[in-house]
Amino acid sequence: MDAIVNRIAPSVVQLRSQRLVRFDCGHRLFVAQSQSQSQFRFRQLRPRSSLSASRRPSSSHLYKSSSAALFHSSTPSLKNITKSSTMSVPQAVQNPLTKAATFLVLTINSSSPSAIQTVRSVLSSVQDLSKNVSLRDLNSQFSCAVGIGSDAWDVLTDGISGLRRPKELRPFREIAGDRHTAVSTPGDLLFHIRSDRRDICFEFERQLLLKFGDAATVVDDTQGFRYFDARDLLGFVDGTANPVGPSVPDAVLIADEDSDCAGGSYVVVQKYVHDMKGWTGLSTETQEAIIGRTKIDNMELDDQPDGHQQAHKTLATIEDEDGNEQSILRDNMPFGSPGAGVFGTYFIGYSRRLWVIEKMLERMFIGDPPGKHDRILDFSTALTGTTFYTPPAWVLDRLGD
Repeated sequence: MDAIVNRIAPSVVQLRSQRLVRFDCGHRLFVAQSQSQSQFRFRQLRPRSSLSASRRPSSSHLYKSSSAALFHSSTPSLKNITKSSTMSVPQAVQNPLTKAATFLVLTINSSSPSAIQTVRSVLSSVQDLSKNVSLRDLNSQFSCAVGIGSDAWDVLTDGISGLRRPKELRPFREIAGDRHTAVSTPGDLLFHIRSDRRDICFEFERQLLLKFGDAATVVDDTQGFRYFDARDLLGFVDGTANPVGPSVPDAVLIADEDSDCAGGSYVVVQKYVHDMKGWTGLSTETQEAIIGRTKIDNMELDDQPDGHQQAHKTLATIEDEDGNEQSILRDNMPFGSPGAGVFGTYFIGYSRRLWVIEKMLERMFIGDPPGKHDRILDFSTALTGTTFYTPPAWVLDRLGD
């Protein structure tokens, strides 16, 4: 099934790809087309009694027309359809890995008097722009998630009631180990643009930057691509430890611990370039020991005893104080230009808890025990490092009020 279904209320089912919702209200049927992720335009269909038995809606059937794909909803009531029921609807942070992606980081041009208002306006229009571009190919799996940096959050939400600062939001903290450093670099806005078509990503970015004008400056624009069976350029499968199924929202989306920001997510990005000559000079067995998995079939290798040099997969595994493993959602992608001798990985990690990613990076760059850093860093250099908060979709709409 091409459409990705996301339940947002007891009597609402949303199809992300087409942004249409069907309501079953006893003897009346309604279809609502989303004007934004928190507003709907209602249209009543013909009364249920006028449908023949052979065409009567059934909860087990998918109905298609030239403009809609509608699912039957089990709760026959509209009274629960309120703004509060959609306030926790997340952006498209949980979408599957696509064949192409653009990682666009901007800073707000503080020297422009109208910059803040322009940025607010553009952010509130991202959902509409996404719909317009995705209509060029509804099967392209297009999505865009917007992240807002710590300083930018304070400026953009100033004076807007109901938009409270996420509890863990803070700038990326530089992590300096004995040999390697996770640098902190500027970034006010992140656009994680994804599609199975490179031209769709390109077109969305083109139109987006036209809207910003001189209100924002591009500080990084990286084009990623899927490499074979989701491998990085080092030759190993990436994202193996990602949560799947029902465990994804629990790992990625903020919940009751910060209820004002429920449905949001923290996201950290880093741009790594690889020393391919040095890496390919290693034996396959040495590469596997560094990663902690076999190269061909991606089988996990045993951990080393405490106090010894640990593999990347071990250092990137984080537990809380009670010994519970804490997952993050990676959507990393390779990038590069063989002609320019550039080979890299763009790391992007979404998490319900920012401290999980921060602790992971500390273990990699400082080591656990300290001094025994992640040996993958001997061949991978971090050029950037920025933290953002990806708010639930309704927040972007509010910025335009």
